[in-house]
Amino acid sequence: MKKFTLLQSAFALIAAFMLALPARAQVASAADLYGTYKFTATVNVTEAGQALKDNFKEECEVKITKCSIGVFDGEIVGFAGAANAQSIYSVDVNNNTITIRNPNGNYDIWDGKVHMSNAEGIYPYGGAYGDIVYTFDPATKTITLPDFTLVTVDHATSSATIAASFTNAKMTLVEAENVNVTDLSGNWHFKAVTGGFNTMENSTLPTEWDMTLTASDDTKKAYNISLTLGDFAPLALTGTFDGVTLTIPFNETYFDADNKIGIVNMYGVARPGEVTFNLLTENSLSLTSGMTIAQDSISPEVKGGYLQWYMAGTAKRESGDQAAFTWDGTFHVKAGSIMKNLAEYEYPEEFDMVVTYLDAQDIYLVTNFFGEDVVNLNYGGLLLTPSAEDPNKAEIGTGSLKSIEAGAKYLALRDMNLSDAPIVITRQEDGTFIIEDFCISYMTYDENWNKNHAFAAMYQNVTATQEVVAKPEPFDWYGTYTVTGQVESKDGGTYLSTFEMEIIYHEQWGMSLVTKLYDADVTGLNYGGIDFTIAADNQSAEMKTDTYIKSIEAGSTYYKVYDKDGGNSTLTFTVNEDGTLSISDFTIGLVDFNNNTTTTVAVYTNVKAEKKAIAEPEPFDWYGTYAVTGQVESKDGGTYLSTFEMEIIYHEQWEMSLVTKLYDTDVTGLNYGGIDFTIAADNQSAEMKTDTYIKSIEAGSTYYKVYDKDGGNSTLTFTVNEDGTLSISDFTIGLVDFNNNTTTTVAVYTNVKAEKKASSIEENVVEVPALKAWSANGSIYVAGEAQYVEVYDMSGRTVFAGVASEVNGLNKGLYLVKVKNAVAKVAVK
Repeated sequence: MKKFTLLQSAFALIAAFMLALPARAQVASAADLYGTYKFTATVNVTEAGQALKDNFKEECEVKITKCSIGVFDGEIVGFAGAANAQSIYSVDVNNNTITIRNPNGNYDIWDGKVHMSNAEGIYPYGGAYGDIVYTFDPATKTITLPDFTLVTVDHATSSATIAASFTNAKMTLVEAENVNVTDLSGNWHFKAVTGGFNTMENSTLPTEWDMTLTASDDTKKAYNISLTLGDFAPLALTGTFDGVTLTIPFNETYFDADNKIGIVNMYGVARPGEVTFNLLTENSLSLTSGMTIAQDSISPEVKGGYLQWYMAGTAKRESGDQAAFTWDGTFHVKAGSIMKNLAEYEYPEEFDMVVTYLDAQDIYLVTNFFGEDVVNLNYGGLLLTPSAEDPNKAEIGTGSLKSIEAGAKYLALRDMNLSDAPIVITRQEDGTFIIEDFCISYMTYDENWNKNHAFAAMYQNVTATQEVVAKPEPFDWYGTYTVTGQVESKDGGTYLSTFEMEIIYHEQWGMSLVTKLYDADVTGLNYGGIDFTIAADNQSAEMKTDTYIKSIEAGSTYYKVYDKDGGNSTLTFTVNEDGTLSISDFTIGLVDFNNNTTTTVAVYTNVKAEKKAIAEPEPFDWYGTYAVTGQVESKDGGTYLSTFEMEIIYHEQWEMSLVTKLYDTDVTGLNYGGIDFTIAADNQSAEMKTDTYIKSIEAGSTYYKVYDKDGGNSTLTFTVNEDGTLSISDFTIGLVDFNNNTTTTVAVYTNVKAEKKASSIEENVVEVPALKAWSANGSIYVAGEAQYVEVYDMSGRTVFAGVASEVNGLNKGLYLVKVKNAVAKVAVK
């Protein structure tokens, strides 16, 4: 994200004049806004919100502090009585604004499933309510908010009901936070988050690199930086640190100045910009801005060639000491004794403590403690911080454990003095643990929203043992599944309670995809399939939502899959002990582009998936001549073949498979030797390129081309059936008229099958004579005496045809040179 800094040098000559002006610019970064504030507003609770009115605060204490996960510029805690924090996306110190990108977070901010909306109470999802901007006075730091409402929502109907309206809202600074500035000097190793689009696939640049930071003044706020990436020489940079964010500016900053390879902005240009990291712990930094490496020009035609990008990752300070222990896992905690003051509450003598490691943020969080899930009450969990001096020690942060009365009364974890000092856990030589004595408090809020802690119980002589969990067997995600679940129809229609789903790994794209869902092939509707991301532990995965699963009326109405609330959060797939999958609840929405509406029509719960057992198929011989049959629907009244011949060959010289005959026509001359045909690794399916010629009606003018079922250029899928025949995905034939620059669908083919005719591989191998062609000085040369030569550009247009050994006057680019049956690719530079 973009950070903003004050211009200093431009005003150096008028400093004396500036001293005479009123105080301003006391906010140089987000950290300058950290502190305790008093929130005030005029609140009007509607009749619909009366049952929730205790959750809305006209006046309360609010804290602005650093982001608990180190990703955002900060977070606002307790805003208008909210139970959870709002994340600050960015602070603009030039315009004195605070941007909240998602005011409702990833869960309910207020108790009672209440959400923030604009003054009109618009349903806050699906893009109807986006960024909200607060403004601040740079001198007093008073923050003014636009009028807003708190609403209850019905995701099924995408509607909202106003529970309370807030006007005249502001936050007044009570006490500024003293931000401790850690000395960042030392050697740091950066490791990018990989997978998805976090880094560039097939990049020659590494996903890890090193940097050395050296403080250049006593404030520890300015640094000289040496960044070492791959084989490049170390790059000298400078940076500033405000105690929270390390900002590294760049402007024409090159690792290789001769080839203009350097750090660029999002547009691939080395214009001014900033790389930013947020401090997670004193030994880890989280990349918050992303960083892109590009070459300004990889050819005269292609500007800003990307070489690598890092969207997220963590830099860790290298201490030279090897950590003796990692803290994630399940710990069984046992109290030696419990001193109880408030006996009406249960205090378990034994319970599990679950510690989770977040790799992207390089932090440990206690997510279960005292027999309670403590995630929602503590913005992700209680922070567990390993000791920098002793790898066998860590500190557990204090926080809320259990809600007694939502928004008012809680049981909370405190140290033995009932303060919020962390609790030390120590690993012994025998592998057991000792947790220092701690208290459970009865936490309440007074009329000024201040917390009060009363002694409830003390745990003494506490020990713990770590549960040893056997590493699960690697799970094979790829295959066909039978999916079952409970279905609730929302429109009276009938929806499948059992259907097939297929997950594949796409070799060429290097990614996993769902290609079949809800008994339908979803490749054509979703550019090859639905994104499917497998977790690093191989025991869970996520599928993208807001994706098509069925066409009802092409171009008009479709079914889409959404999350359980009708939104676009990913669906979670979890491996069960019996090898089945549990899938998170989801909905199906009816999308009507004519009326621009989306309606939830079905809700799925308790969804399971079981992989179908597949017998090892016999090796299939793809090469030969086939009789193809299918159902044909004419779109222009013409007659089109319902049965025709197709031939697939293996080209020895080019080492590739090609369709050389299609639609009873030799297609080699129209397609540079044939149509690309790619056989899958399992030998049971293949893909044929579309947007390819199958017949010439009038040379140079009108042709038939084959397209996918929607008239696009997605590949056609060929699948081997049990009886040895092939099933071919639906396709269309288009009439291409170059005179009028039009393409018209003239025929639609469905239920297409292909059966091989008796033939041998040898009969279908084409021997092609060698062709030597090259370029120089903007011309193409062909070895030997002048002969008939055809030259095509990459759009398929003929740029030369005639007897020659030299072709001149060509633009820069890639060309295909054809002499008789031989073809060569030549680049003119």
